[in-house]
Amino acid sequence: MNRVVSRILGAAALCGAAATASAPALAQQTADAQAAASYPYSAPSPESLAFAQERGQLIFAYDQAAWHSTDAFLTEYDQALGPYMRGYVVVPSDSGGTLDAVYFGDFGAGPVEVARYTVDGSEVVAGGFHPADARPPLSAMASRLADARQAVIGTLSGVQLTLCANAQANTITVPDGDGAQVYIMTPLTDMDSIPLGGHYRFSVDAAGQVTQLHRLEDGCPTALLPEITPDTQAVVLTPVAFTRAAEPSEVHVWASMMRPVPMFVETPRSRTVWVVDGGTIRELGEEDVAAAPPGTVTSE
Repeated sequence: MNRVVSRILGAAALCGAAATASAPALAQQTADAQAAASYPYSAPSPESLAFAQERGQLIFAYDQAAWHSTDAFLTEYDQALGPYMRGYVVVPSDSGGTLDAVYFGDFGAGPVEVARYTVDGSEVVAGGFHPADARPPLSAMASRLADARQAVIGTLSGVQLTLCANAQANTITVPDGDGAQVYIMTPLTDMDSIPLGGHYRFSVDAAGQVTQLHRLEDGCPTALLPEITPDTQAVVLTPVAFTRAAEPSEVHVWASMMRPVPMFVETPRSRTVWVVDGGTIRELGEEDVAAAPPGTVTSE
């Protein structure tokens, strides 16, 4: 399916108008009408856009590394290790360009690596279990991320977090300056949609103290995962509204990297409609309408 066509379908569904109209004008009219009475105007922040795009790509990469390395880990896992295992973290590989998933335990003398897997995108390219007599101590980076995750888990008994699925939350811990940020995220339980709500970002400083909790979305909106086959001729994409900021968040970028088609995000605070596609963010523009072949647009 032509990806440009999918963008137009989303624009038509959003604006309720034919594809021959001006995309920016339609987007502006729709956003203004829905937002003017409820949200004061706030200009998009270039710094926030850059952060959302970079961080969304990062948490997707860390999430993929955890997922695919876990599959490899479980094929070799000995249940006798269970009492000693303490968790895992994902860290940048020493060689650069890939990520290492480190599974660690404590056998009485402090945390040590039990297994390490190198992941390139969605493929485990190296790694396995360390010999029992050659388990290295955790690196400084791995220790920092493991401690940050534990610090956040230690605060959860006093914090009420609402997930958007009846399932155990995922955690993704990434470096952030001298500290770390820990994401508590609603997992995917339905392969037809991606949860956009029920995600939280905790900041942990260099001393290991939790300094901030940020809820990334209100409620439990979802982004559909349309099935695209060689016979697919058209897809109607329903835009999602995001009212917590003037620009999309890292969650939208993360979700876009799991979709075969773009996501349209409407931010009433900035009166803007955004195209979030494959890990990138940009404003909806004229090219999204002008490039579509005639007769390919449908709307709801």
